[in-house]
Amino acid sequence: MGTYERANQRTRKRLRDAFWALYQEKPLDTITVREVAERAGLHRGTFYSYYDHVEDILREIEDDLIDGMKLRTERMLDEPPTREEILHRLALDYRAYSKYLDVLLGENGEAAFQERMRVSIQENLRPVLFPQGGVEADFVLAFLSGGIVQMLKYWHTKQPKMSIEEVLQTLEHMTSEHALTLYAKQSVE
Repeated sequence: MGTYERANQRTRKRLRDAFWALYQEKPLDTITVREVAERAGLHRGTFYSYYDHVEDILREIEDDLIDGMKLRTERMLDEPPTREEILHRLALDYRAYSKYLDVLLGENGEAAFQERMRVSIQENLRPVLFPQGGVEADFVLAFLSGGIVQMLKYWHTKQPKMSIEEVLQTLEHMTSEHALTLYAKQSVE
């Protein structure tokens, strides 16, 4: 990588970091290009060399996060994982992206991201839990993925002292005797 590419990456990182610092403090619709550029120590014109709108930075961060989660799941497909391994992967994902998820699932988080995350979790779990597919599998996956996102959101806003392991242990208990077990019995019959 040449000097020019490294400089571009550093500038983009400064803009992202500046945006993120602001987003942690206040809602997206109140953040201006001027604020991001000033916080990054850059001119507004520099901002526009990299992004068209403040929202573009958030979408880029969200895309990176969702793509990273998808990549981890694709690695699991070599050997079908157990439910405990899936939950362990979720904990690893959470730790890897906690800087962002803490805010995206918190008070300033947007419903659009939460839906994107739900769909991503659903699609990532599909080949692992229900490779045979089917309408019933779609319902179970929608239920599970929505539940995971809502549990994480609830945790961020109501129970921030719990560890990710405690949250996922709760999820494991909820799914061990309920949705997955019932569906698995019906699929075999």
